[in-house]
Amino acid sequence: MGYFVGGYAPEKVSYCNPSAPSGLAYCVTLSAYHSHHMLGPAARYETLLRQAGVSRTYIPPTCKMFSSVTGQEIEAEDCTPMYWKDNMVSTVLFSQALSRSIGAHPAIGAVVEIGPHPALKGPITEMLKGLDKTDVEYFHTFSRGKNDFVSLLANIGALIAHGAQLSLAKVNADIDPSKPGSPGYKFGSLLTDLPRYQWNHSQGFWAESRMSRRVRFRQCPRHQLLGSRRLDDVPTHPGWKNNLLLKEIPWLADLKVSMSVSKVE
Repeated sequence: MGYFVGGYAPEKVSYCNPSAPSGLAYCVTLSAYHSHHMLGPAARYETLLRQAGVSRTYIPPTCKMFSSVTGQEIEAEDCTPMYWKDNMVSTVLFSQALSRSIGAHPAIGAVVEIGPHPALKGPITEMLKGLDKTDVEYFHTFSRGKNDFVSLLANIGALIAHGAQLSLAKVNADIDPSKPGSPGYKFGSLLTDLPRYQWNHSQGFWAESRMSRRVRFRQCPRHQLLGSRRLDDVPTHPGWKNNLLLKEIPWLADLKVSMSVSKVE
């Protein structure tokens, strides 16, 4: 892995750790990234990337990638050392890339920011409003000052609650470095031989009111005239409640006083 320190002037560049295993090269700089201040070490940076073995990658695409360098959709083989050099010295075209990504996915339901802190939450939210995509939810992975594991699982849970189709097996798995693949996963198994829990139901803890108990254990059916027993009466002073309706008791129409149906209470 190659490292170098870059600044505005080429003489600030110093390459170190040349014997490290091949991989990605990193740039530690005291100047503004993604700007002309990185033109000095840009050529050296590209050279170190090539020495580290970074080259075109021909991988079958599983999803679309929209670059903040070009603002357009790119393929995996476009990510050459020259591309990463351009990424270091060019203005970030984040809004163009996100707009085209959302335009290419009309049914998008969520945006997930992958990084150490939700630094782009504000810009993303404003862009979604401008694109009339207020129904699209924003999620992130980690938050500064919070436990990474807890933060990641909390946002995964929020994604699942939002309706995202995630692989729960991989969410709950551990990374197994001994297995082939990048990465390999170690899955757990469901325990079926645990001892049965001896529930103790000898003591009740439900404080039920008298009215609730009378509703659940009603003893007398509803009477056509009297109606139903009042829930708040007592055995020594029973009471009933009913609403008399002619459509339910038609013969009440025959109870007339002075040519009008009497009012019964």
